[in-house]
Amino acid sequence: MKSKNVNSIDKIIAELSMKDYKAQRNKLTDRQKYNVSIGKRQFSYDLSAETLEAIEIKHSYINDILSENDYKSYCLKYNLRTS
Repeated sequence: MKSKNVNSIDKIIAELSMKDYKAQRNKLTDRQKYNVSIGKRQFSYDLSAETLEAIEIKHSYINDILSENDYKSYCLKYNLRTS
């Protein structure tokens, strides 16, 4: 089985996940942020539908459900809309 290059989708997933993290962290009050920073409170966040879609694209590509052309098309479209 040929190894697949998933660097592009990994970067997309990381970018989207960080976007989700920042958006939800910004909703915290200053006091809540302080409690997280001192370890008094845990902070967790949910992944957006967009992030979950990118994860699904990666899994589908790795498992040969999605063609290489479709995978590359998704990555290109994502990069074009964010540039």
